[in-house]
Amino acid sequence: MAAVLGTIRKLGLPEILDRRASPKRQLALARVAGQMLWSDWKLALWRRLQAETATSTLAEELGLDEVKPGELYEAMDWLLERQERIQRCLAVRYVNGGTRG
Repeated sequence: MAAVLGTIRKLGLPEILDRRASPKRQLALARVAGQMLWSDWKLALWRRLQAETATSTLAEELGLDEVKPGELYEAMDWLLERQERIQRCLAVRYVNGGTRG
């Protein structure tokens, strides 16, 4: 989990998603990290983020308190709205001859 979050931060993904930290941004980052770590359904990720059923410190690392199941779906919609801009930013940095890395 530390390696996944470290890579997400090294890529600058939090700032690409939104320059300001917010609960939606943190939930979106949890969804991205969760997909990389476990590749399971949103409901399974929700269970992994709950203190009583957590299987990692992901929620704690991202500063997430109690997460409601619907919030993960809202975070996915929030990500979808930003998808083109996110892809453009990553392409400029890492595909189109960017020197980052």
